[in-house]
Amino acid sequence: MSFIITEGVVCPLFTRRKDRREWIVLDDEGLQLLAFQDEDAANNPKRDPNYTVPLANAFFCIEPEIPRAFSILSHRKYTYQAETNNAMMAWLNCLQVGKRSIFKCK
Repeated sequence: MSFIITEGVVCPLFTRRKDRREWIVLDDEGLQLLAFQDEDAANNPKRDPNYTVPLANAFFCIEPEIPRAFSILSHRKYTYQAETNNAMMAWLNCLQVGKRSIFKCK
C-alpha cells in the first residue's frame, strides 16, 4: 500500500500502471512526489526513490472514467487511484496546498 504523508494527512494510493501499489511521499521542500517500492524503502535514507514526479509546473485533474483516480500532468502524465473518494480529495488538497506554499516562498 502507498501513502502520502503531509501535515498529518495519510491517504492510501496506488498507480494505475499494472495496478501496482507503491509508497508515495510528498517532498514539501523539493515540491515533488517520491515513489518507493514499499514503506520500508521510503523510510530508509539510503534508498533512492523508484521515480520522482516534479510538481512545480504540474497540473492536477480528476479522471472521470476511472473511479477515485486523478492524474498529475508534469513532464508526462502520472495517473493514481485512491481507495476512497475522500482519500483522492485529500491527495489533491495536499498537492494544491504544497504547490501554493512553494510559490509563496520564492
